[in-house]
Amino acid sequence: MNKYSFDSIKHLHFLTLENGEQKPLIGTTTAIGILDKPLAYWASGLAVKELGWSPINDKITKKKIARELRLPIAAQRFAEIKTLTDDEYLTLLDKGYKAHAASKDKSADKGVDLHSLLEQYILSQINGVKVPVLAEIEAFAQWSEKNGKRFLFTELHCYSEVLWCGGIADFGYIDMNGEVVLGDFKSSPVPYYSHWLQCGAYQTQLEENGGFSANGNKIFTLPKEIKYHAIFCAGKGLDKPFFNKETDKLRKAFAYAVKLYQEKIWWEDGKYVISTS
Repeated sequence: MNKYSFDSIKHLHFLTLENGEQKPLIGTTTAIGILDKPLAYWASGLAVKELGWSPINDKITKKKIARELRLPIAAQRFAEIKTLTDDEYLTLLDKGYKAHAASKDKSADKGVDLHSLLEQYILSQINGVKVPVLAEIEAFAQWSEKNGKRFLFTELHCYSEVLWCGGIADFGYIDMNGEVVLGDFKSSPVPYYSHWLQCGAYQTQLEENGGFSANGNKIFTLPKEIKYHAIFCAGKGLDKPFFNKETDKLRKAFAYAVKLYQEKIWWEDGKYVISTS
């Protein structure tokens, strides 16, 4: 029986203990979720947009948008709101409250589609099969042809028994200098700290145990240590990756995040005593 396994329906990673018990691992993104993400202004902006708010700064140039250009948008929406019934206004407020969740779901769907296209492309390169490159990932394909010798894996399952966590690494490749690079795809315009932490997590897991298929068969061993991480952000352009070579810091930080997550679970399980005196 394989020690590692993955339940694709529940999206849970498991390790089988010596007594045959299957014990779930902490998911990599679940552990990193303990960190706060810098999305408060983004979420509040989506909410008040329903009420007539428009961005203060231009998305591309980052320059401030003149107030007189924003006033007509607010005025028109205000006029529309004044015609609403109480029930319609409450419905509008509820829509604003849920706007960030709806946007995340929409972005997630797009992200899954893009991930699937990138996975298929990388697999075709690994297997030496020529397939048409779709426009959505053409920039990445062109970049990889110029900057990578070969791909090593894509959507590879991995785990750490030491940290008791599991995850799925996006891809890895050999660069033009022969170094092993751990890559990740994101839909955002820039990588967040939590994204880099994911890379540190996957490096820890891959270096500890190698890579596996979903049913637990070991299918990959690193040819040598991972030298650095590369994150490709669709919002910036898949031919404009961000790099980080301080891998030790990220691996340590992820270990801290796992420990903090475990302490949070201890608190939520009620395994604590609050004194009132």
